[in-house]
Amino acid sequence: MTREDANQVWKFVQRWQDTIGTIVCHCEQGMSRSPAIAIGLFGDDPSELEAEYSPNMFVNQLILDAVTG
Repeated sequence: MTREDANQVWKFVQRWQDTIGTIVCHCEQGMSRSPAIAIGLFGDDPSELEAEYSPNMFVNQLILDAVTG
């Protein structure tokens, strides 16, 4: 995951968020990267997800940086 990848994810979400009802975010296992992206994009409380998942904090920070510009 790079800063450019994070920017592309954010641009995709911005483009479609008003026309679709659900965005599915999934990586190969769905345990680290996808929860980190979901937290960054949608402002979920990480403590609620940490019991079941292990959000990748590097990926989360990249997404947060993209979202906040």
